[in-house]
This record gives sequence, C-alpha cells and structure tokens, in this order.
Amino acid sequence: MDALELISDLMRREIIRTEIPIGLQPGLPWLEKCNEKLCISFLMHKEEYSDNSLYYYTPQYAAAWVWPFEHIACFRNLMLEAPVDVSTPICRISADRLLSVGKYGMEDLYRACTEALGVMEKNNSIADAWIRSYQKKFLNLVDTLGMEELYKSRGV
Repeated sequence: MDALELISDLMRREIIRTEIPIGLQPGLPWLEKCNEKLCISFLMHKEEYSDNSLYYYTPQYAAAWVWPFEHIACFRNLMLEAPVDVSTPICRISADRLLSVGKYGMEDLYRACTEALGVMEKNNSIADAWIRSYQKKFLNLVDTLGMEELYKSRGV
C-alpha cells in the first residue's frame, strides 16, 4: 500500500468531505501505535502560497485512523478545544527551501510511511522500532523545515 494513495483515499472519506472546510490540507502523516495497532493521523490546516513562500496556519482539525483504516478512530475540532487564530500564519517556508531540502525529506518520509504500511499489511503487526524510526524522520523533517509550531502537539 502506497502512503500517498492511502492518504488520498482517507481524505475522500465522508467525514472529511463533509466536516472539513474546503482548502484545508492534511499535513504530514504521523504514525504511532495505539493498543498494539498502527494509527495514522493528520492535523488539518490551511496552506497559502504568496511571495515565493508557503505559509502554514494553525491546525483546525485532527483526524486519526487505526489499522486497517476502514473507519475513523478520532475526529477532533481543535477550534472547540482552545482559541485558534486562523488568520495569521504560524510558520513560513520559502519555495526554494521546500523544493530543495523539503522535497527530499518528504520523499524519504513518505517512503518510510509506505514501508511501515507494507510491514503492517504483511505481518498484521509492526515493531516499535519501525514506528520510532518513522517518528524520528518526521521530527527531523519538521525541525529542518522550521515547522515546529505547526506540529508542536507531535512532541516537537
């Protein structure tokens, strides 16, 4: 199972189509184990391109699925949990940086996600080391690109 195909499929699910405002993006996939099952989650946020940079806004929703990703496991409207300013960007990445450093980091992250999904599909389980390795890549990419504010709930 390819990570990008899975994400595309998850974003077409009814709850996402009906509850998430048009224009919000899922962000980077976060993998973790929940009760020995693989969980994939996303922070839905707005992205805006301007002045040769990509601007990221505060996440507004969180969504998570547990393997085999048939049904949503968690859906949260983050705007109901705390005041959320969705009018001001919380981080900015230049297009040049995103296309150079970010491109390779994201390719590596999605490749690692695809590998983790393959292991889960084959064995119906995944070792903690796989998850830790993926999370390390995720956190390194977030740090490299300066996206800490966007993903601070992920332990950044």
